[in-house]
Amino acid sequence: MWRPRIPRTRRWVRLAAALLLGASTAGANGRFPAAQQVVFGAGPHRGRITFRVTFGLLVSDDDGARFRWLCEEAMFSPESPGPAVDPAVEIDDRGRTLFGYGGGLRWWSPDACGVNVLADLSAREVVDLAITPDHRTIYGLETTPGTRQWVLRGTSDDLALRRQGDGLAGVRLSTVEVSPADPARVWVAGFEDATRIPRVFRSDDGGRTLRALAIAGSLGDEAFIAGAHPTERDTLWVRANVGLGSELLRVRGEVAERVARSGDAMLGFARSDDGRRVWYGSVAEGLWRSDDGGDRFARVNSLSVFCLVPRGDELWACGDWLRGPFALGRSRDGGETFEPVLRFEDIVGPVACAGEGNAGCEARWPSLRDDVLTPTRRDAGVRDGGSD
Repeated sequence: MWRPRIPRTRRWVRLAAALLLGASTAGANGRFPAAQQVVFGAGPHRGRITFRVTFGLLVSDDDGARFRWLCEEAMFSPESPGPAVDPAVEIDDRGRTLFGYGGGLRWWSPDACGVNVLADLSAREVVDLAITPDHRTIYGLETTPGTRQWVLRGTSDDLALRRQGDGLAGVRLSTVEVSPADPARVWVAGFEDATRIPRVFRSDDGGRTLRALAIAGSLGDEAFIAGAHPTERDTLWVRANVGLGSELLRVRGEVAERVARSGDAMLGFARSDDGRRVWYGSVAEGLWRSDDGGDRFARVNSLSVFCLVPRGDELWACGDWLRGPFALGRSRDGGETFEPVLRFEDIVGPVACAGEGNAGCEARWPSLRDDVLTPTRRDAGVRDGGSD
């Protein structure tokens, strides 16, 4: 199942959280408790959900009925990568949660209840992950500063993600996406080191060779792969930052067409399995939908959007936890209404592990629960999740 890449412009998420939540709600790690990304398992693990937040990961094995907390200490031990770490997250076909960050790639399995380090990628910066619809082939980006940039590729059989081809020099890569229509077609975005001009690259051989697209016109100040079309091999969506706002571009071949614009950062993008419905969303301007493949958009909900993910006929969204109805919600009518799946105060507790496997999270839990996740409700700006 396809899922969108979350933009790596972390300052957008931090700024949005600060503006919405206020400085008095800083978490125990110095960050505002905010929703960022959600990914789903598939097949026998369809009910597995990993929800990335600014204070770790929230995980569910019962399709969102209950969530438990995996803290940063458990995720990154014995390292201390700092409080502002937003790992790229995916779930493979065996139900394991993979996450890439500045120190490499790790995976967590609730069955073993332990975080495993992939030694071959230790101390390398892995900024993004993508996975094929069968959840078996995993792509990543290795973007360690001062070195060549690489597309990584591997399978769930051994989780050995290997560098593809000769890599790229003189650029910094940010996002990767694999085409559902062709698992060998890979899209990558980044920018030139010298000029910081955004670039989009295409590979037709699983990342071994990358060719920069000769897209006419501007890709804004920064460009990120928003998503790939499910059936049209040569079509993808790109999100471009322009000043304080964003533009959504539909790229066909090497022709880019601006199909939407927002006054603030687009933090969410999603599309239906057939590509006919397309959504984007932002904190200030809410949720917008197109029913004709992206030709025309209309606002369908005033919800502050921090992320969007489709799952079959459902649309899932990360929301404004304090002033909105949920941190994670689900829509069954195309985004016009949402039902709350999780508010942070409903987190059951830390992940339960045998022995000392999660002792750090258990020690931090009382403070997080009492001081951070039991907020004073605000009256202003409350939304009911419905349409305007």
